[in-house]
Amino acid sequence: MVEPPLHDPPIEQGASSPQPSPPQVCGGERVDRLRCCPLLHKFVEEREKDKVAREKRCARSRAGGWMIAECVVALGILIAVMIPISFSFVAEHRACRASYYHAVAMELVDGEMEILRAGEWRQFPRGTQPYTINNTAANNLPAGQFMLTVEEHLVRLEWLPGAKDQGGKVTRETILP
Repeated sequence: MVEPPLHDPPIEQGASSPQPSPPQVCGGERVDRLRCCPLLHKFVEEREKDKVAREKRCARSRAGGWMIAECVVALGILIAVMIPISFSFVAEHRACRASYYHAVAMELVDGEMEILRAGEWRQFPRGTQPYTINNTAANNLPAGQFMLTVEEHLVRLEWLPGAKDQGGKVTRETILP
């Protein structure tokens, strides 16, 4: 008994294959429809082009999705960093303004205290009363008032701001001769 070969024998170059080719007639069972129907051939080509274009668009949209995700993360980091920095700038601005108000009030109180010590204090009765300053630098101060206190051997001049964070209270006092 002869055993059949395990695989088909190799085909020699120039020889035809041992299997018969499918019939090339339209309407047959194993017809190559693309060759015999040009309209169907055109449709299949268009469909393959659309499939390739769709795959490219999907790849681009996936890459665009990552780009959007990276942008969102970058904006989140930027916001997380910039919000505290902006609050620190606002706090620093308030501190600078309060320091400016304090410096102006100190200059005015020191100047007026020199005038009072020179003998101007004698024109005021004993006790605490509002004190008016006729100086253009006083226009740079926020709402508040100057208070003069005259006692037996002491003169005190204070600037009291009208609100918080406006330089704080400035007090100067001197002992009378």
